[in-house]
Amino acid sequence: MTDFTGKHGLIIGVANKRSLAWAIAQATARRGARLALTYQGRFEDHVNELSQGLDPAPSTPEAFGAYIKSETGKWAKVVKASGAKAD
Repeated sequence: MTDFTGKHGLIIGVANKRSLAWAIAQATARRGARLALTYQGRFEDHVNELSQGLDPAPSTPEAFGAYIKSETGKWAKVVKASGAKAD
């Protein structure tokens, strides 16, 4: 099993307890990952309920912004090298 301790992840499209995104979130969180979850607004109640079972890492909007800023340079190189473009 892969150890995700110290890793950060973004899980996109969590909808409910049957969604693939939720299964991935649970599996990676159990292995130590710190996660950010995205969802459509209509699923907010479901995702809030589901996320109570995860071990949240305390943070503030300011701390999250600082983290994103610190990661931007590293990921910009990866995105540029891949040739990906935002639509």
